[in-house]
Amino acid sequence: MTFLQIRFLASGVLLTFLSTFGQTFYISLFGRQIQQEFGLSHGGFGSIYSAGTLLSALCLIWVGKLADHIPMSRLGAATMLGLALFSAGLATASQPWMLLVCVFGLRLCGQGMMVHLAMTAMSRWFLRFRGRALSVAGLGLPASETVLPVAAVALTASIGWRPTWYLAAGLLVLLAPFLVLLLRGEPEPGFDKSGGEAETADAPADWSQSRVLRDPLFLGLMPGLLAMPFIVTGLFFHQVVLVELKGWSLAHYAASFPAYAAGTVLTSLLAGWAVDRFGSIALLRFFLFPMALGLLALDRIDGLVAAPIFMILTGITVGSTGTLFGALWADLYGTRHIGAIRALVMSLGVAASALAPGLIGVLMDFGLPLSIQIRAMLVYLLLCIVLAFALHGPLSSRIHGRPAASPS
Repeated sequence: MTFLQIRFLASGVLLTFLSTFGQTFYISLFGRQIQQEFGLSHGGFGSIYSAGTLLSALCLIWVGKLADHIPMSRLGAATMLGLALFSAGLATASQPWMLLVCVFGLRLCGQGMMVHLAMTAMSRWFLRFRGRALSVAGLGLPASETVLPVAAVALTASIGWRPTWYLAAGLLVLLAPFLVLLLRGEPEPGFDKSGGEAETADAPADWSQSRVLRDPLFLGLMPGLLAMPFIVTGLFFHQVVLVELKGWSLAHYAASFPAYAAGTVLTSLLAGWAVDRFGSIALLRFFLFPMALGLLALDRIDGLVAAPIFMILTGITVGSTGTLFGALWADLYGTRHIGAIRALVMSLGVAASALAPGLIGVLMDFGLPLSIQIRAMLVYLLLCIVLAFALHGPLSSRIHGRPAASPS
C-alpha cells in the first residue's frame, strides 16, 4: 500500500471518528441531564430527538449530493466546522426549540454527512480494494466508541455536561485543517486499479438516484438495512432506561462499549476482505444474525454479563453493515452518482434512527416496557433474515448477469 493510499484512508478514519459527536450512543450519555434541565419526559426528549433526526434525514437527501460535485477536502472541513458549531450550540441551549435545532445539526453533520463523506470517498476512490478501504475508513467509529463514552462520563462527572460539549467543539475546530492536509491532491475514481483500465469488464451501468429509488431490489433490501439503525439508535438512546431496568450502573455499562468496538473492528476488517474475495452479496444473508443473538441475550440474561455480550454481537452486525452495503451499492449501481445514492440510503437510515427514540419513548410513557419492545425487535430481525435469503438469488442474477440498461 502506498503512502498516498494511506493518507486518503486516514481521512476516512478521521471523519468517522469525529462523527461520534453526532451519534446517538454519545449524545444519549447526556440524556438524563438534558431531560432534567429542560423538564422533559422520556417521550418528550425522544420526540425532540426524533424530530431533529428526521429533519436531518430529509436534508441529507439533498445535501449529500454535494459529495458528487464539491472536493472532499472543502466539504469535509466545512462539515466538521458545522458539527463544531452545533456542539457549542448544545452547550449553550436553554430552550426546547434550541435543543431541537442543535439535535438537527449534530445529526446532519455528524451521523449523516461525516460518515457519508468518508464512505462515499472510499467507494469512489478505491476499486481493487474497495471492501478493505471501506473497512479501514469505518474503523474510526469503533475507535471513538472505545474511548469517548468513558471519557464523556468522566468529564461530565468532573466538569459538567455543558463544558464537555465545548471541548468537543474545540477538538473539531482544531482538526479541520488536518483533514484538508490529508486530502491534498484528491485522487481520480478507482485510482488503486491495476493496469490503468477505465472500468472492470462487468461494471454496472451508472444508475441515477431516482432510478435506484424505483428498483424493486433496492426496496427489498431496505427492511433489513433499516433494522440496524432503528434498533441500535433506539436502545442506545434509551440506554439509561435499560441500565435502570437491569439494575446496572451507568459507569459499568459504559465500560462495555469497548466490547462493541471490538466486535465492530474485527468484523469490519474481515468483511472488507470477504467482500473483495467473494463479492458484496456473500454476507447479505447472515449480517443480522449476530444482532438477533445479542437481543436474545439482552432479553434472557439479567446479569451485567449481558451488556458485553449484547455489545460485541451488535458490533459484529454494525461492523459488517457499512462495508457490505458500501460495496453493494457500487456493485449494483456504479460510482458516477454514488454520492447521491449513498445520500438517499443514509437519509433513509437516519430517518429510521429518527423514529426509534420517540416511538420507544412514547410507548414507554404509555406503559409498554422496554423489555417487551426488545422482544418485538428480535421478531422483526428474524423476519428480515428470511427476506435476505429470498433476495439472494435475484441479487446474484443482477450482479453477475446485469442487463445493459441506460442510467436514466
